[in-house]
Amino acid sequence: MENEKLNQLIVGIQKRKEFRLPDYSELPRIPLYMEQVINYVKETLGPVYTNQSNQIITHYMVNNYVKAKIIEPPKDKKYDVNHLGYLICISLLKNSANLRNIAALIDMDKFFPGDEEALYSLFKEIQESEMKEEFEMVEKRLSYIEKKYESTINEDEKEKGFYARLANLILRLYVKSEVSKAIADSIMDSVVQEMLPSGVLKGNNEVEKRFEEQKMKEEANKLKSR
Repeated sequence: MENEKLNQLIVGIQKRKEFRLPDYSELPRIPLYMEQVINYVKETLGPVYTNQSNQIITHYMVNNYVKAKIIEPPKDKKYDVNHLGYLICISLLKNSANLRNIAALIDMDKFFPGDEEALYSLFKEIQESEMKEEFEMVEKRLSYIEKKYESTINEDEKEKGFYARLANLILRLYVKSEVSKAIADSIMDSVVQEMLPSGVLKGNNEVEKRFEEQKMKEEANKLKSR
């Protein structure tokens, strides 16, 4: 049974490793209404967040990004190609970076050469490179777990070893993610005060607080129903 689960994990990882963001030229050129934007971003990032499609992006999130001045307000209630590019990037970053730091990153766009297309292409290149590297590492570790599983004769030891090694891998991934986030946050903290006016920081902090409260409520409700 464990070997079957392991094969499913490996297949799932391989599928995710093949994920590619659309090129800037492939993003819809016709301005979209909110509902269309939500559906497009969910569909685009669905392969990454297979079981969390409702957490990728919501009307509430998009409205908060506009209020916090992270993205420009829509024109005539429609979002253009640049809105879509930023919303895809924000949706991928929001679990690691808070709204204040995302706002600062976007404000730093002015230091990069090129237009929104060049910025989006840079993000796409980095995202795909990092994803490929991380998934290849996970694939190797899962293959190692598979070999250990198959070489263990005692059935009881097989099960214990399988879950122990899987827990070790999961823990390493979570710790690595947290360490990377802590380092990125510390670097960002050293420049964010210079990048954003105090009024924007205050506004972002208030929006961030509401955003986190909403997330906590949603998570608490999920745990209650488990």
